[in-house]
Amino acid sequence: MSAQSNLPHIPELTGEKYPGPENPYTETEDNAAELVRVILPLMAKHHVPANPRNFAIWYEYAAGRNRSLVEEIDRILQRQEPFVPQHTRDLYQRYIAPFDADRLEKTNDELHNVVDRTLTEVKTLSRDTQNSEKHLHRQATQLEALAPEADTRAILNDVIQETRRLATSTHRLHDRLNEAQDEVDRLKKELRSVKETARKDILTDVLRRDVIERELSNAVSEAGENGGPVSVVLFDVDRFTEINQKFGHLVGDKILRFVSRAVVGKVPEGTNVGRFGPDEFAVLLPGLPLTAAAHLAESTVQAVAKTRLKRKDTGRALDAVTLSAGVSSHRTGETSERLLRRAEICLTSAQERKGSYVVDDDSLPIELGEG
Repeated sequence: MSAQSNLPHIPELTGEKYPGPENPYTETEDNAAELVRVILPLMAKHHVPANPRNFAIWYEYAAGRNRSLVEEIDRILQRQEPFVPQHTRDLYQRYIAPFDADRLEKTNDELHNVVDRTLTEVKTLSRDTQNSEKHLHRQATQLEALAPEADTRAILNDVIQETRRLATSTHRLHDRLNEAQDEVDRLKKELRSVKETARKDILTDVLRRDVIERELSNAVSEAGENGGPVSVVLFDVDRFTEINQKFGHLVGDKILRFVSRAVVGKVPEGTNVGRFGPDEFAVLLPGLPLTAAAHLAESTVQAVAKTRLKRKDTGRALDAVTLSAGVSSHRTGETSERLLRRAEICLTSAQERKGSYVVDDDSLPIELGEG
């Protein structure tokens, strides 16, 4: 089911590729007005509060440009789930906020350039100041060695004292420049921290979906140039909708954080791990062949299944948390999108086994058609 099948006719949009962060909305005034007339009744039908975040989400849904957002909302509608604040937070963070993050990343890059230029100027000025200080001290020494007539001695003494005061002043300037350089270094560290935070999913502290997809595309391109395997593992929390309904969304959030930490703890340090869907996680494994990636997936699934979680407030044990996993490895000439698609097919097959199951390309041969 697509977004457009649920909506009345909307005039044809631009037909261009989804616009970048500089100007994400390119509809004409008439198209935008038609979208608004569709969105408000649609939000009211599903009891969605008409706040700015919800409106942004449903505007994108009605426009139909963001395929991943459309498919996710359609899945929620098909399951007849009520739209709760968690849905809003997740959808906004994954599909709307990344454009703000892209702008932030661009701003950070520009600030880094400014900081670098400032540091260069500070270092140059500091070096010049030190040279001037040495020169002034030499001049003062030479003046003291002179033996002029008595009527010029007083003037020369004044020059000597003024020269020394200038030397002291430049020394203080040198100290202040060093302090400024330390402050600029601290600012650069903060900017790097902000930039890294913008790449992360707020709830689980792993990479956002758009970031993990970009990293996979880079890994596949590098594999095409240099050779070597690239594998992908997709994990899904089994029966997560039932967990939310039974224990509430706060418990569901804690389970997602637990799973993200468990996955990160099982993969090699520095591995890219991202939140791929509401209850799905993706792991990129460049340099790892299919067999090794499947073994890692099985180890992670088993570790999570052996863990028993309890509610802190009641001490009540939760139902066992289990994962399903799909594993695929890059094939020569294949795009990152097709690699992910095969991993999704493997994951779907694993989910049909009812929990704690891993399916890979070898156990489920997949041949995708063109396109």
